[in-house]
Amino acid sequence: IMIAILYKLNLWVILIVVILLSLFGPSVKVYRAMVMQLKNSAYVEAALAYGASSMRIISLYIFPRLLPLAIPSIILSIPNFVFLEAALAFLGLGDPRLPTWGKVLDDAYHNGALYKGYYYWVIEPSIMLIITALAFAFLGMVLEKIVNPKLREM
Repeated sequence: IMIAILYKLNLWVILIVVILLSLFGPSVKVYRAMVMQLKNSAYVEAALAYGASSMRIISLYIFPRLLPLAIPSIILSIPNFVFLEAALAFLGLGDPRLPTWGKVLDDAYHNGALYKGYYYWVIEPSIMLIITALAFAFLGMVLEKIVNPKLREM
């Protein structure tokens, strides 16, 4: 909200800044612990023994094993960003030129849609927000089951 008020940036810049800032959340501790565990593994020590560079070790041995855990967590965080954009647009801090679901809800609120009986002005964007959040949540859970063999069912 502070970035939107102070800098008056468009919607895409605000969402990119929020996503970049949210990458340094609680998941960074998990990724760091996993990297530290992978750094001490036998195949990384063997790569160091034959003289592989640090970039080669990171790109060929560490990053491919970290990526399957990062992708589902990123996809599971997309509903948070969808609701964040809708909340910013509802508060009037989004881009007024873009027709977002939050902007539609804000217009319905300011035009008194519920008082006039125009319930579909509120129900349709709300249902679409919920469907979008559920779709990304289910996609994230499926990808997590695919990449994490411990979660696979017999």
